[in-house]
Formats: sequence, C-alpha cells, structure tokens
Amino acid sequence: MAGQPAPPPLPAFFEYAAEPSWRAVEFISDLHLTSELPATFERWALYMRETSADAVFILGDLFEVWVGDDQRERPFERHCAEVMAEAASRRAVGFMPGNRDFLLGQAMRSACGLLALPDPTLLDA
Repeated sequence: MAGQPAPPPLPAFFEYAAEPSWRAVEFISDLHLTSELPATFERWALYMRETSADAVFILGDLFEVWVGDDQRERPFERHCAEVMAEAASRRAVGFMPGNRDFLLGQAMRSACGLLALPDPTLLDA
C-alpha cells in the first residue's frame, strides 16, 4: 500500500543442502553431557554408534559446559570427541553451538569431522 513502510528484510540464513542420498536426518539438542552423568553419556554414545540416520545435527548444549577446545584433551571430553569422530566417519554430523558450548571451536570441529552450522541454518532436504 502507498505510504506504508516497507517490511523488514528477511534475516540471512546459512543454507545447507542435504545430500540427495540421505533418507533420514535426526536432530538432537540439550543433552548437557558431563562426567557427573555417565548414564546420559553412555546412552548418547550408543545412539551415535547405532543410529541409522544418514545425518545427525546437534543443535546446541551438547555439553553442560565447554570452556575452550584445549579441554578436549581431558579424559571425559576426549571420550566425547572420539564418539563424535567415529560417528562422523560414517555419516554427516553437524554442530550448532548453544549457550553452554558456544566456545566449541574450529579445532574441536576439525578433530571430530563435524560440519559447522551457524545460527540460523536452513536445511534444504
């Protein structure tokens, strides 16, 4: 309409195109993994090993706290990294940081073979 202000522009989204061969994509978030909750870790590790999904997208707060990629050498965090790297060797594993693990950086993503998913990301599947 004449005289009406223009609508605000749509936000820019990072776009990720799913592989044509993918039949199943799964999303997980807010697991808050910590060494103090070993049953939660074990269930997550089992899921990451056994899911039949072609891709798993981790959408924030995988860890209760992540204070920097140098902590990936600590025993619990190293074990988590091993689980993710093994899973990423068989399927796409994407990671979008949350407010508890926003310091998980390029070093950890590279070591684990994770796809970086900025916020927001649009998945074209």
